Amino acid sequence: MKMIVVINPNNPTSSVLSNKKVREIVEIATDYNAWVLYDVAYADLAFQPVKKIVEDNVLLVDSFSKSFSLSGWRVGYVACNRDICKRLIKFNQITISCVPEFIQRAVFTGLEHKDKIVKKARKVYKERAVFAYRYLKRHVKVYMPCSGFYIFPHIGMDSVKFAFNLLEKGIAIAPGIVFGEKYNEYVRISLVRDLEVLKDSMSVMIDTINKTKSETI
Repeated sequence: MKMIVVINPNNPTSSVLSNKKVREIVEIATDYNAWVLYDVAYADLAFQPVKKIVEDNVLLVDSFSKSFSLSGWRVGYVACNRDICKRLIKFNQITISCVPEFIQRAVFTGLEHKDKIVKKARKVYKERAVFAYRYLKRHVKVYMPCSGFYIFPHIGMDSVKFAFNLLEKGIAIAPGIVFGEKYNEYVRISLVRDLEVLKDSMSVMIDTINKTKSETI
């Protein structure tokens, strides 16, 4: 074993490992002289505290894109020991060189107001997550998300065909199979739209599920 990859909070399930569990994983990696790649891109949007651990064998990967709603700009950072950091800087210099200046300025502004931005975003996403969970659980198997901004219901049918079916109706979701074969009957729903849009979209989704199931009987 050379590395353990931990994505916390998880994408696409929005589940969250406890800080105790993460610590146990780091200790196991240490015992095996292995690395831990700790991806905390959604940590600021978690509905419970997620500790960002940095140790000699831990590479903490974080993102500003999620916290500040800059998803298309793909900007973040890695926190790690000095030796690995030097190597990453060299790699960065010969690949992308640097993040465009206007993106750096946007992130800097976000950091100046981070507490306010993140607090508001977390509140909004939790409201949407609770709404989506309560709505969907009446129709399909689903778990309450522990962070923003996804919910991952089990729809009981091929996720790719279902996703294309919904796309024809103007609704875009991610088929679960893109996250692994065992998730073929799941779909990832993004909670970035307001409650009214989510309600209308999920209503269409449930109607489509029921219609598809009735046609296969």
